[in-house]
Amino acid sequence: MGVETISVTDTAYNLLLSMKSEDEDISEAIIRLLKKKSRLVECAGLWSDIPDEELEEIEEGMREMRESLDSLDGMVAAITLTHGCNVIVTRNVKHFERIEGIEVEEY
Repeated sequence: MGVETISVTDTAYNLLLSMKSEDEDISEAIIRLLKKKSRLVECAGLWSDIPDEELEEIEEGMREMRESLDSLDGMVAAITLTHGCNVIVTRNVKHFERIEGIEVEEY
């Protein structure tokens, strides 16, 4: 395998370092990150193995959130919880602090 030298800004390099796992080198991190699915078309079907009951629970949760929150905030909270996260960092604390399972950190 050949080796090439590239130049990146300090900001880009530091961001890459923050996204790199401890057990991989920079080249491995770049390859892993470039292979991530980032376009909507590439993500189609990713939820196909989720049972219908779980999808219904997610949809119901989103409906409940939409009733009491701005729809975009509700979507952010639902996506956060669906991906196993529970922390949202925001200046808009009042929209998220009443959602069960979400920890809000204000900045």
